[in-house]
Amino acid sequence: MSKFVPRFYATFEEGKLKIHNPSGFREYLGTLNGKLELLVYEWKSKRTGSQNNYFHAFIRLIADEIGDANVEDLKEWFKDEAGEKVEVEKFGKKKMVNKSTALYSRSEMVSFIQRIEIISGIPAPDPNKFKVID
Repeated sequence: MSKFVPRFYATFEEGKLKIHNPSGFREYLGTLNGKLELLVYEWKSKRTGSQNNYFHAFIRLIADEIGDANVEDLKEWFKDEAGEKVEVEKFGKKKMVNKSTALYSRSEMVSFIQRIEIISGIPAPDPNKFKVID
């Protein structure tokens, strides 16, 4: 049976690990016994796969709400209206284009989804209450 387990964050500086929520970490460790798996990796600010899945599910939800079957066109429309822009130069000409959402930072993705909510008038589901499934 699948279950959710808490996630803890830390900072590693000058050879010392500082747990951001030490009391919660100790409390959770108190519920465990035996062998454990500890996964440690460097935190990245790039948007996550979960954010990407959430974004696509939100676009599908909006498409369903407005009766638009063309999800890809709707996604591109929102990128034109509310997405991040970058300047590119090709053949000696500079042009502003939509930044790929794959290159968004976590905060850029959150802001983009918030702008989509405002434009569409459709609130994004609370990601803490809903899980995106295929």
